[in-house]
Amino acid sequence: MTQLQQPSKLRDQIYLSFDLLGGLPPVVANSVAEQIISGLILIVQNHREVISSQTEWNIVLALVRSSVSNLEAARASFEFIQRLIVEGPERCISVDNIPGLVAVLDDFASAAGIAAEVEQQHVRRRPQSNSSR
Repeated sequence: MTQLQQPSKLRDQIYLSFDLLGGLPPVVANSVAEQIISGLILIVQNHREVISSQTEWNIVLALVRSSVSNLEAARASFEFIQRLIVEGPERCISVDNIPGLVAVLDDFASAAGIAAEVEQQHVRRRPQSNSSR
């Protein structure tokens, strides 16, 4: 096997792994979301060249989207997405990933809306303190 074939094979293995991780049942995915996101972020930071097509971006961003329900993983994912956006077209933003980035941001906005609604319901249910008499 030549040196040129080996990186291509490793790249294929990375995406097969990402695809398998993306197919985990939601309960399992949520329980390992922090580890998945940490690994994904390391791969993207250290080997940015691994993501070069819309399909690859879709797989990466699907893993990010799957982390939204886990608080710590979501925090890391949001910071990761912020870094991608700040780096802009020079490094990360392209026509291939804009729809995926918008979808991820939409998921974060939806999750924040749900969390705010739940918090408001809890506030309404709390009994008024006796000091207001």
